[in-house]
This record gives sequence, structure tokens and C-alpha cells, in this order.
Amino acid sequence: MDTKGLIGAIPGFNVVGKVFFWENSIKGALTMPVPQAILDQGNNYHKTNVITIEFDAPRAGQGAGAAPRHLAKRFHCYVELYFQAKHSNLIRGYCDSKKIARRNDTGEMCDEGQTAEVALGASGFYAARSRTAADIVYHDMRRKWAGPQGPGSIIGAGRHDCGVQKHIQADGFQYEVSYYYNGEAYLFYHVYPPH
Repeated sequence: MDTKGLIGAIPGFNVVGKVFFWENSIKGALTMPVPQAILDQGNNYHKTNVITIEFDAPRAGQGAGAAPRHLAKRFHCYVELYFQAKHSNLIRGYCDSKKIARRNDTGEMCDEGQTAEVALGASGFYAARSRTAADIVYHDMRRKWAGPQGPGSIIGAGRHDCGVQKHIQADGFQYEVSYYYNGEAYLFYHVYPPH
């Protein structure tokens, strides 16, 4: 039996590879399984935070006078340990102690001022940076939603890279951020001081 064809025919389901995404929502909250590309990274991606951003969005195809809909989107934030090791002696040591592959070259270095466990924890240095990374992804998504809208998803399946590396963000750091989206965003980033 072709389950992909069967499930793909059920309204509200979207099939990408062997992963099923439920697209209907309750008050704008959606559930999405962790993308395989993130799972494939193993312990090289460290989850730092889940950020929820609420906003009003225009209703597609209903004109400028239509009442906006209130949405809440969740952003699952991961720091890329392999790349962050280029910018942090703390993360280098953490990777070495956990036998996690890392970059050996050196770039602009972050000074977290915390132990690795605190810096990677729920209220540490990287959790604070996650808010900025989520804002970067949110603004990338808003830009795409504001563009031409045709049939299908406006933010397609697959990896999306945010072109912000050269921009110093409000928190004083530069970021490289990518994400996957299907109702919820799974983003991964590394951060460094300006050069």
C-alpha cells in the first residue's frame, strides 16, 4: 500500500520524504518533527532555547481591509558547535571534552564569561543569542510572506539561509543563521563579535 499517497491525500497533511507534517493549527500553534537534517548532526547541534513570537499577519487573498489573523510561531534554536568552536575557546574545550568534531581555525572570539554548562544552558550566553537568531529568521519569513503569493507554501520545504553575516545585530554580534520551516522553525546558528 502506498502510504505516502494515502496520507498525502488527507487534507492537512504534507509529506516530505518519509516525514509527515500536520499543517492544521489550534490558535496558530503547530507541531513539526525535528527535521532529519538536524537529527543527522547528532550532538553537533546543541538546542539552546524555544522562542515563541506572536504577531498579526494579513490574510492571504482577502485584500487590505481584511482583519489580520493573530499567529504564534515557535522557533527551536540550536547553536552549531562545529562552527561555533572557531569563535569560542569555551566551545572548543566543550567539544574536545565530549569528543564532538569541531573547526580548528580561529576567528573573532566570543567571551561568554560562563562555564560551558551555563553558557549552553537555558539562561546562558547562547540562549540569549537565540532570541536574536529567532528574530533574524522571523524577519526573513515576514519578508517572504510579504512577497508575491502563489499556490503552495510561501516558505518552501528545505533549508533556508538568512543573508545577515555582514550585519551587526542589535546585541552587538554577527550571526550566520539557517532554518527549516513547516509551521514551526528549526534554526541553527553560530555567532561572533564584529570584525
